[in-house]
Amino acid sequence: MVIERIDVAAVRVEIPTVRNAIRHWDVREALLVTVQSDDGGRGQGEASPLPGFSHETLDAARAALASAPLPWAAPTTERFEETFPRLAVPSASFAMETAFRDWWSVAHGKPFESSFGVPVAPIALARLVDSPDAAAQAVEAGFGTLKFKVGVDLDEELACLRATREVVPVATRLRLDANGVLGPTDAAAWLDAVADLNIEFIEEPVPWSKLTALRDVRVPLALDESLVDAEAWPAVDELRRAVPLDTIVLKPSVLGGFARLRALADDGRARGMRVIFSHAFGGPIELRAALACAAAFGTRDAAHGLAEHRTLEGWPGVRMPGLRGAHFDPPTDPGLGLPFLAERMGGAP
Repeated sequence: MVIERIDVAAVRVEIPTVRNAIRHWDVREALLVTVQSDDGGRGQGEASPLPGFSHETLDAARAALASAPLPWAAPTTERFEETFPRLAVPSASFAMETAFRDWWSVAHGKPFESSFGVPVAPIALARLVDSPDAAAQAVEAGFGTLKFKVGVDLDEELACLRATREVVPVATRLRLDANGVLGPTDAAAWLDAVADLNIEFIEEPVPWSKLTALRDVRVPLALDESLVDAEAWPAVDELRRAVPLDTIVLKPSVLGGFARLRALADDGRARGMRVIFSHAFGGPIELRAALACAAAFGTRDAAHGLAEHRTLEGWPGVRMPGLRGAHFDPPTDPGLGLPFLAERMGGAP
């Protein structure tokens, strides 16, 4: 079987406003990738760079996809890493490889996860919340791990976290994400103030190059967007000797091909770090593929940041296979198990 054709359709969806500490989004644009083989089989992927977060543009992803080397002969093994064509743009590489793996798994009558060639397991999910009321509702819905974005108004956010601790069970895990916007002095003081709230970890309180200034903090730290920087991961051992850095958060659509995700996950586990998977407010294909990664390569006893999110409201009527509220059970149906979104969304070439 040979992949002979790749089609790219652009879509633009309006979404309920989502935000981090730096900016907000109320529109998402994506490229929906469909590959087709010589026997008529198809698979789909999604490139949806997040403006202001991803290091590439949609136009760069489109150009990279146009350069994809075809035809491509599928390997007989389930390990694609040795034969898969590489693209320089991460979101394009993620989209194309997702489409190839979707096609391959459908052709073989296997779920998408089977293309990784490793055992998979059910995973727990974390819910992004922004208030004590939202936190209480998430706990009522079965979520044991909650995530707050911080870094806009530290006093208000401290008050919100203290109020949240009053209304959720003591076993509920709270994790934070500052997207690297804090200075070392402010970060150290604020993390000291929240240390008694049983914070699971905080992602990117400061840029990774300034993490060593947080030597005395009592809240565990995590790397996320810093992993795009080629210099960050080689410095991880030095950082871990200086600060309580015990977690990496991997966003597949931001980091690119699955080979790099597997390598980072393996390296993190070998160092005794938690490996958490998350999304970049993309569409259903991004989320489905990230869920598969978490089930295959993520830490089993930690919750992953892959619960259904508000961005998906821009993609109506799409059911996420295997997603059961606060948990994901890897499905057994072939491929991603999603309808072909380029057809449903009426994407433009």
